[in-house]
Amino acid sequence: MKNILILILFFVFVKKSFSSLENITNIKYYLNQICSYNGKPINNDTKITCICEDKYVNEPREEEKVFINGQFIQCSYRKKKRFMTFFLAAITPFGLDYFYLGYYHFFIIATIINIAIIVLNFIAMVFNYQLEKKNEDAKRKIKFKKATNKFDIRQLAELNDRCVSNFNLASKLLIIFMVLFWFGNAIMESMGILHDVNGVETENDMGYMFKTPKRK
Repeated sequence: MKNILILILFFVFVKKSFSSLENITNIKYYLNQICSYNGKPINNDTKITCICEDKYVNEPREEEKVFINGQFIQCSYRKKKRFMTFFLAAITPFGLDYFYLGYYHFFIIATIINIAIIVLNFIAMVFNYQLEKKNEDAKRKIKFKKATNKFDIRQLAELNDRCVSNFNLASKLLIIFMVLFWFGNAIMESMGILHDVNGVETENDMGYMFKTPKRK
């Protein structure tokens, strides 16, 4: 009885081994593995070439390529979505699209610069309010012909006016720069000009995102 049980277990093991070996030697299974199920083989030579789906390309990083019997698996790299990059570029000027594409250092730089511009403009508004208040006080003193031992009131008022105008001009120019970067970056993302960090272009999904589904 024991010997029969051993023979049955041995038979099951051999059958399982042969069935897995059949999958490996099956040419269709082998080609699907090489094409990563995301592409179709176009020849059956020693070097297999695959036509990848629109969403996939071959792995661009050599260190990330996986090989089967000397053939690297193709169509395994998923492209970044163009609509997503456009959406992230459009909602804020902080470079979220760069983060999505893998340019982390550009994202950090863009975020710091744009936050600094916003803070600077806030300071400009506060500074402008304070200087305008000082100007009103200075002009009031001039009107009533009051003087001070430290400053000539007229010169102080003129200096304040110049400071306000120059500071406001600088803050407005920086805001214009930020807006141009914001919209220019969104336009480039919508056109697919910017690629991901591995140099792969984004998936062109801008067109069929808004298409009406076909009726069956």
